[in-house]
Amino acid sequence: MPSTDTLRNWEFDLAGGCLASVIDRIAKDALLVKQQTGMPLQISLITDHGNREGVDHLVKMICWSSVDRDGNRMLRHFNLDVDRGGHTYIEAANAISHSLRQLLLDDYDVEFSFITGDSGGGAKVQKLHPTLRDSDAMTEWSEHINCILHAFNLAFQTGCMDSLGDQGMNKLTVFQMLYLAILLMNTIKKQTDLETLKKCYSLTMTQLLEREDYKIDASDTFVKAFEALMKEVEDTASDETLMEDIGIQQLLNGCPTNIKEPNFGRWGTITAVARVVKKHWLPLFYIAKNVKATEKAGCYLHTIATNLINLMNSRSDPKQKTPTHYASLLWIVGFADYMLDDHMEWVKMNDSTFGPGSYGNITRLVPAHLYLYKEQLMY
Repeated sequence: MPSTDTLRNWEFDLAGGCLASVIDRIAKDALLVKQQTGMPLQISLITDHGNREGVDHLVKMICWSSVDRDGNRMLRHFNLDVDRGGHTYIEAANAISHSLRQLLLDDYDVEFSFITGDSGGGAKVQKLHPTLRDSDAMTEWSEHINCILHAFNLAFQTGCMDSLGDQGMNKLTVFQMLYLAILLMNTIKKQTDLETLKKCYSLTMTQLLEREDYKIDASDTFVKAFEALMKEVEDTASDETLMEDIGIQQLLNGCPTNIKEPNFGRWGTITAVARVVKKHWLPLFYIAKNVKATEKAGCYLHTIATNLINLMNSRSDPKQKTPTHYASLLWIVGFADYMLDDHMEWVKMNDSTFGPGSYGNITRLVPAHLYLYKEQLMY
């Protein structure tokens, strides 16, 4: 059995060997790129600063264009190291610069031209990147290269917040309504169990389809939502007795579960939850009403239900047939269907040149994509 010192030395030897092989690979790729394009090899940085079980860590990875043994284009990744990194962007920048110096690339024609990382915290990339650029660790023009996924998402977020308001406690916006709708369902599941939540949903849907008082109230209060539900029933049901119809049974058992909380910082969650709440508007509203009627005033579940009901009922004019936030949902879903989701999915595809594992690198085609995007806006 090797001694502790021997195992430690083997670990150091392995690390040194890995680093040497990566430097050799980068040197060969830099020479190939120089011969083919006359330009330096571009290397991107990927950083993640966090804390796991009380231990601070700063992960530093690099990514660059390379070729495999058969000469096919590919992307290579290498984890430089993981250290504590400190709690400020200055400390993080110093740690990254130190790790880059270990690559010993001064004699090779390479440039660090892109960085992606945290959007918050001490090492957030908004402050980390300028520091690295000013210290010449990254190129001057790296400030012009941004993540297109963040760009699309931020454009959507900015437009939504400017026109419909922000999400947050005491905010009377459609986005806070989305948050409360999912919070209500998750809280019911947490305080009971999943089966109870499904039974609540099924019972509420049954009442909406069978009881005249529910139908009258729903059709008067939420005209568009009720029309959408009846259209779904019509499209789903066959010639059998309504409540015995297989399609209707599937409708009754269609309780949405495992829905992520809507957050602009999490790509796609806002539009996904908007679709869920739009589709399940009526059962969500009447579940909230039943919770409010049965739970003790002031308790957590009662408060969520009350706030959700108020937002779902919100109208700028008492004569307004469609609630304000339901109309907002129609706009959000319509915009996402026509102008957002397909573009986001395209950006997340693997690059046709670099193949599997090249998620996100298709952004090199963005100039052409934005041309088509503009054409779609015009027509």
